[in-house]
Amino acid sequence: MTPEQTTLIGTLAGALLGSVTTFAITWLTLRHQLQVKSAELDSVAEIKRRELLFDAYQQRIQRIADRGKDMAAAFGQLSGTLTAIEDEAEKRQINEAMFTLIKESFEIRREWFRELEEERAKVGLANTSPTLIEIIRKALSVDLEDTLPADTKRMYIDFVKTLALMDTLWQDVLEKKSEDLFSAGIGSQKAISDGSTN
Repeated sequence: MTPEQTTLIGTLAGALLGSVTTFAITWLTLRHQLQVKSAELDSVAEIKRRELLFDAYQQRIQRIADRGKDMAAAFGQLSGTLTAIEDEAEKRQINEAMFTLIKESFEIRREWFRELEEERAKVGLANTSPTLIEIIRKALSVDLEDTLPADTKRMYIDFVKTLALMDTLWQDVLEKKSEDLFSAGIGSQKAISDGSTN
């Protein structure tokens, strides 16, 4: 072999080795970028899933609040009518109707309260807000057999008070649910921004 051939072979071998090295580095870089992008997409999909889950939960809690507000509005209209009426016989009739509605709503509100307690236990809030829980329990523990139409005003006040307190306690559940859903995503987001993958 002539020196020119040796030089040519050396140059070609060097160029080939350089091309293979460049190809390997490019391939590894692209593979890493694909892994990072895949992790980003997985993370975005997970966050979207959590957002949808949270939205569904938030809508459920809104429906719960709305049903209580609707019931309170109906009682409020009856109460306003009762105040505006001058005729005592008519007042007594409306008071008795309101008393019956409030009395019949007790079991519904007790059920709503059980549902609230179950949800609070599921998210780890069972032992929080004991004062509010006790106020609601006391208001809902009224023995309906001992109540009279004259108790309507007190029962209405307790009704509105329990709805307001239950709404506050549901908001606590919603906040806790949000924390639980979205705090778990912080680590994976940090890994993506650092460029690391699983």
